[in-house]
Amino acid sequence: MPYVYSTLATSMRYSVWSEPEHKHALPIRKRAILVKGGAGIATKQLITPRGVRTEVTDEELELLKKDKIFQMHMDNGFITIDSVSLAPEKMAKQMNEDDKSKPLTPEKCEKDNGAKIAMDIKSKK
Repeated sequence: MPYVYSTLATSMRYSVWSEPEHKHALPIRKRAILVKGGAGIATKQLITPRGVRTEVTDEELELLKKDKIFQMHMDNGFITIDSVSLAPEKMAKQMNEDDKSKPLTPEKCEKDNGAKIAMDIKSKK
């Protein structure tokens, strides 16, 4: 089974559309393939993954490869494909992690703007 690795902050639903029956008709979505996202977003357990893995079928992979948005995400380094199930964190190190929709972190603020964020959190006892 092929695996799709993503460093996008949100899940993506890539769609396969039917051809319109005539020039005034709208295309109809025949199928949608979900590629999980969530890189850089904290989970309920307060774990922030660097990358996410989605298992797809060979048929779904062929459909994804034809999708222009999927191709754009691959070209920009946010999506990669592998036939082996590897740790998403390991794969993310080789990918583009600069998704503009991710929440800002203190490190990112300092890198982009030179602004230092005060993180002095004191526990109440």
